[in-house]
Amino acid sequence: MGISCYEGKWTVKAQSGSSGVAGNMDRALKHFMIAVRDGYSNSLEGIKLMYKHGDATKGDHDKASKAYQAFIDEIKSDQRDEAAAACTLQ
Repeated sequence: MGISCYEGKWTVKAQSGSSGVAGNMDRALKHFMIAVRDGYSNSLEGIKLMYKHGDATKGDHDKASKAYQAFIDEIKSDQRDEAAAACTLQ
């Protein structure tokens, strides 16, 4: 797992978070946050569940939501919107 994480593999980061990294919830939250910043929505859901179970704070959840929204805003473009519209029309 170590090499993949250093290479920025978000799926490994998300999997690390979802397994609770052997019960270390702080580490799991860290891995989920990294994956959220890379646009992995399942990690955002993981942080939401951690918040519901008391393993993350409202601030953690808010920070994750803002990071995910920033990723979505960053990848938006008129060209992508036009392509998506063209695909739905067919």
